[in-house]
Amino acid sequence: MTAESGKLYFSATFGEAGRPVGEDVPLNRSTVMGRSICDQQPLHIPDLQDSKHEHEYPLGRQLALRHGHRTILCVPLIHEGRALGTIMVRRTEVRPFEDKHIALLKTFADQAAIAIENTRLLNELRQRTEDLSESLEQQTAISDILRVISSSPGDVKPVFARWPSARPASVRRSLLLSLSSRTA
Repeated sequence: MTAESGKLYFSATFGEAGRPVGEDVPLNRSTVMGRSICDQQPLHIPDLQDSKHEHEYPLGRQLALRHGHRTILCVPLIHEGRALGTIMVRRTEVRPFEDKHIALLKTFADQAAIAIENTRLLNELRQRTEDLSESLEQQTAISDILRVISSSPGDVKPVFARWPSARPASVRRSLLLSLSSRTA
């Protein structure tokens, strides 16, 4: 589950108690998932369908009754003090998870949070590199055209003779704007 804009989204599911990917629930303390994120703590509930959880996890209990799960374990994905989401493991029978399984899921969640953040940073770096490459290409093209303009003031024929037809549309637009501002 990932947390975005005040909601929890099911990003991936596996098994018989799965939910549709993309389904969302409010990010608040009314579900075990939401509370694990809000408190940034793992939560383990042996029987979420038990009526004693009706007030503590009202939406979570409704979801457990609807989807048929009983035991639930949620471990938040935390990176640098920020919860990115949670890993949720459910069982359709009342069978609490052992401490060794909880510890293993905590370790996995720590590694997953690092991987998610690294992926986000890599995507951000790729976007910046792409933006800089496009900007450099535009600047180079404008420089070439301005050099031609300065060598033949008042005559735009040499400019259009060297027009870079293979350049992307964004570069051609920048060049046209540059040319129109110089001839105006």
